[in-house]
Amino acid sequence: MELRRRFDGERGDYNSQILLSRNLHDGDTASATAQIVVTEPIVEGGGGVVTIALPLETLPEIKIVESLYVPPEKEIVLKPPSEIAEASDVVEVVVKSKNEVTVTVVISKVKSLEDLPRPYYDTYKVFEINLVKYSTTVKVDAEGIVKFRVSKL
Repeated sequence: MELRRRFDGERGDYNSQILLSRNLHDGDTASATAQIVVTEPIVEGGGGVVTIALPLETLPEIKIVESLYVPPEKEIVLKPPSEIAEASDVVEVVVKSKNEVTVTVVISKVKSLEDLPRPYYDTYKVFEINLVKYSTTVKVDAEGIVKFRVSKL
């Protein structure tokens, strides 16, 4: 890894000093010079990541994604960071499941209700909360409480 970064994968001959720091009999270290010949450019790659689309039904203005371990029949409290609380007025979400599950919780302030019917009443703010099994899009059957602020007019 160090050689790849150092030589940037260019073809050519390189001399490099290698320091051996193994404890020798007298406590000294030893060094040697090695020649490295790069005949083909080094191509970095591999690894990768799989991304899963967020399970939102609306277009978010701002969102938070958190993973939570929920033991059976125990209430787990999630307090969103101040940016989400200020934008959505959601100050706390309590999640409880009959079964042990690790969930991904998505809290968002809705920017647009493009594909959903508009409410027949005036709304102050619209937020969306979804729970899915961790690293899937499978919705979790859970109960909960949402605590939110309401502005005094």
